[in-house]
Amino acid sequence: MSLIHIKQLRNLPSAGPHSVILYDGTINLWSNQSNAALQLTTGTTTQRPTPLVGLIRFNTTLNRLEYVDNSLNWIQIQGGLQKVTLSFTQADLVGNFYTATHNLGDSYPLVTIYDNTNNIIYPTQVTSVNPNTTDIDLTGFTPISGTWRAVFVGAI
Repeated sequence: MSLIHIKQLRNLPSAGPHSVILYDGTINLWSNQSNAALQLTTGTTTQRPTPLVGLIRFNTTLNRLEYVDNSLNWIQIQGGLQKVTLSFTQADLVGNFYTATHNLGDSYPLVTIYDNTNNIIYPTQVTSVNPNTTDIDLTGFTPISGTWRAVFVGAI
């Protein structure tokens, strides 16, 4: 890993609030374009470098920014919430259960079920199978008619 030591900035045009300015000790590298950006290093979880406090990178396995904390642990930076809506019918149920694969990567997403008339349904039980799959027990509501929706909201 290479380090850029910022020693001095000189002979640069006026920088705006969205500018990126770097100085490598021999050549001024600069951009004062409002559409400029800083590209972080990227790699998979197995390609992580040896942890040093303050490292930051984009993890392509997790699709998240991550950094190294004071305890030398890799910490994922959460990016807010993501919503996934899945439609299902009676044909998608196994017995009274609908198994939803939402791919949120969140073991405890918020779940709201809507019937075919857009009424909210309170399922008997909602069970997280893994961070991407949730089982919904619809005992007392089956057989269902028409198309129902399961809306999942989870942290990303």
